[in-house]
Amino acid sequence: MSRLDRFGFVFEGLFRELHANMSSAARTQPAAAAKRVLIVEDELMIRMLLVDMVGELGYTIAAEAAQIEEALEAARNTDFDIAILDVNLNGRPISPVADALVARGRPFIFVTGYADPAVAELHANRPVLKKPFHLDNLKLTLQEALGNGTAGPHSVPPQRTGEG
Repeated sequence: MSRLDRFGFVFEGLFRELHANMSSAARTQPAAAAKRVLIVEDELMIRMLLVDMVGELGYTIAAEAAQIEEALEAARNTDFDIAILDVNLNGRPISPVADALVARGRPFIFVTGYADPAVAELHANRPVLKKPFHLDNLKLTLQEALGNGTAGPHSVPPQRTGEG
């Protein structure tokens, strides 16, 4: 057997061992799929910033909406794990979209630039992130909403402010 043949044989053996170890690790620790986010925001620049921030946190964008009708369509028909809802879309309250998300059992968070968010009594237990906010605040709020099961009607996560 030539040196090249021996090298090939050794390399093939190492490759098989590495592949077996990787396959074993993959079976015991499946790769986590990125969570999909529905973003509902009427201000284009803020929506674009949210898309970038969510992407930086490792989430993927399932859909975006800027109007109540678009948001309702997405809330009812798009496959996503969590939604980020601006409290007010072009002067209209987001309540119908929040209601659709509750009916579907999907978690969501509110974002608002208002000092006293006009969140309907029915949805007052949902996380509220006040604009402007930092990436860390968005990360923590999304994790709380996904991890604490805020899709249910009785969980009360703390309200987050935009302060660092």
